[in-house]
Amino acid sequence: MKRWMSLAIVLAISSTAAVGAANPFTAAVQQQGHWGAIDGTNKKIIPLMYDKVGLSLEEKKGDSTASVVADAQKNDALGLIEVQYKDLRGFYDRTGKAIVPVSYDHRSAWTDKTLLVRSHDQYGYYGSDGTVIAEPVYDSASV
Repeated sequence: MKRWMSLAIVLAISSTAAVGAANPFTAAVQQQGHWGAIDGTNKKIIPLMYDKVGLSLEEKKGDSTASVVADAQKNDALGLIEVQYKDLRGFYDRTGKAIVPVSYDHRSAWTDKTLLVRSHDQYGYYGSDGTVIAEPVYDSASV
């Protein structure tokens, strides 16, 4: 698990020039046991209150390194950072705007800039710009 967190942090701070132009410098930081993120001017853009911060916090049994890296790369391309507090996760963009509230316990990968989330055994969808496409009220859903 620490290996995946380290991978996500490294990916967050070392993006290519093309991605870096679209996604300004952002680094996950930890202080007094809580994670957050800063930008290139040391401004806290994600509050230091989370258990984990990274490009991807998806860790399913049997996932290959390649699938974890692909998920992190997709999140990075969208300019998004995933956070976790206790058992719930959410997404911020690189300016510190909450895109998906910290409210879900499972998610899909982004598909056509849309994310399927499960919250309290109910499913819903969010857009990568923060729009709520469908509140988590459905018993089942797919992407």
